[in-house]
Amino acid sequence: MISRKELQYVNKKIGNVPYPGDDYAEQVMAELKEAYNLFNAQYNGKSYNMILSNGQEFPFSIMDKNLCHMLGIDGKSMFNSDYGLAAASRVLGVDHYVPTFEVLQRIIDNSDAVIANEKKEGTYKFLNFYKTMIKCAIFKKMTTFKDFNFGFINFDKAKYDQNTTSSYYSPNSTSYIFMPSEEVLIPYFMVGFVQDNYSEFHVPETVIAPEDYYNFFIEQELLLPLQVLIDDNDHFTKWVASPEELLKLINRYENIIAKHNTRSKINIYEAYKLALTQLASQGNQRKLTM
Repeated sequence: MISRKELQYVNKKIGNVPYPGDDYAEQVMAELKEAYNLFNAQYNGKSYNMILSNGQEFPFSIMDKNLCHMLGIDGKSMFNSDYGLAAASRVLGVDHYVPTFEVLQRIIDNSDAVIANEKKEGTYKFLNFYKTMIKCAIFKKMTTFKDFNFGFINFDKAKYDQNTTSSYYSPNSTSYIFMPSEEVLIPYFMVGFVQDNYSEFHVPETVIAPEDYYNFFIEQELLLPLQVLIDDNDHFTKWVASPEELLKLINRYENIIAKHNTRSKINIYEAYKLALTQLASQGNQRKLTM
């Protein structure tokens, strides 16, 4: 269960966050390893293509280069100074730039040394333990997309900026996938996506647990995920949302809109058109058999 104390430290710089104690630090390391293993088992090497209710296709992937950032760790800044490099050499056993995925691996493999380093005053810090704990919780909660227990926001950041005074979120995500959190303080976890500069895919830019989640819905376009195609090294799997799953999501949207007066638009034009086409086809088939 996420506490308010953890939330208050999420957006603070590492140097301004107190060491949480050995038990908490060890638990974070265990959660970090679990999230890492989950990524390798479930996401690594896979790409997804989601068909949405406005007819839009949304290709996305969670790549190894995204994981370190998703779990709340800055895997690059240590290489920007002699101070950081010295700490990386001493604690992680690396004295030159390596990809962030390797940084994450080394943090996990050297968890005892990392914890010992974070306890000391005046040393270079690698982790905001509170931030990583929450990011791991969000990552583990992320859907496999098979059960369609998630929603999709076609996000307009300009509208978000016009309608909220929040200063916590600066990312430029163009889409958000969100899922129920089962948390008391935060009803929904959210993952923001942007277009990758080097591929056709959208990739995660931000992973957040906002208490003011409803601000992300104000005057935004809400879409239904109709189906997801998974490409796993040329092996294709297609998951299709059931009418019951789509109705449940529509009801969730309507509840959020009514409760918070978000003035959101639910775009189901293509889904409705498809349903009518299927009904018309079934009607024609019945006529032919009479």
